[in-house]
Amino acid sequence: MKNNKKVIITGGGGGIGRELANYLVDFSYLDITILDNNVKGSMDKRINVVGCDLAVEEISPEIEKIFYDSDYIFHLACIKPSERGTTKEEFLKNIKMTKNVAKFNKKSKIIYTSAGTIYGICDKFPIKEDEEVKCGITDWYCRGKLESENILREYSKKNKWKLVLLRITNIYGIDFRRNGEILSNFFESIIDDKSLDIYGSGKQKRDRIFIDDLVRALVFSLRDDIVGIFNIGSGKSYSTLKVAKMIGKILKRKYKIEFLDSENNGRKDNLLDIKKAKSILKFKPIVSFKKGLEVVINNWENERRNK
Repeated sequence: MKNNKKVIITGGGGGIGRELANYLVDFSYLDITILDNNVKGSMDKRINVVGCDLAVEEISPEIEKIFYDSDYIFHLACIKPSERGTTKEEFLKNIKMTKNVAKFNKKSKIIYTSAGTIYGICDKFPIKEDEEVKCGITDWYCRGKLESENILREYSKKNKWKLVLLRITNIYGIDFRRNGEILSNFFESIIDDKSLDIYGSGKQKRDRIFIDDLVRALVFSLRDDIVGIFNIGSGKSYSTLKVAKMIGKILKRKYKIEFLDSENNGRKDNLLDIKKAKSILKFKPIVSFKKGLEVVINNWENERRNK
């Protein structure tokens, strides 16, 4: 009988990791282990949850053995930006986590969740994978993603294990609510009959991918023939003004907009070219932004109503 393949999900207690683990657990030939220092709520009993901090100087023998026995590693662990952004200390912790994953991996294929924002401010859209990376020197989150990519590439070349780097656009879903994100901010403001704060003209466009589509891209990356860099997005972008209009329509409410001075005069449009992912990864987003937004907003509205 063929032994099951062992899969590690670092940072598996987060929004992406939980969705991925719950998807993969139904594949009977995969054994799923989550490594995370902060897993909240219950998980499927078939998922092995191991509490650990990967941003430490010394990895325990128990964790080292888990890495040694694994076949695939989804490296999702990362301190996400808050409203204040990412601090240098958080950047250093993110780098340390990646170094430990790379150092203790012996043979596993690694799929790393990088960010489409590492391209910085671009003039041509959609942005292709060969575009020069120009993330700002003080943008600690993007710098962490870029340096993590470089660390993983170095170890992959040295130790001959396979590597997939997914440069992902903005992610949205029912469980993706944080301060500073316009979907949740607009929802709360419209529900509470407050004006929508929009920085700049509101014409800046963003590419967003629904969590279910992202999980599919991650799963497709498990294929043995898949290596390299892939942009993962929806293939379409919508302006801030359009997003506000769509949310207002879903909620069937009117709203007012207050335009504020932009904190950054640079161009903020974002749209990733996903042709390579479609051709090689065989990934094609199936949830339109309109449909995904309806699912998210209706869920949040029902949640508010039931409180």
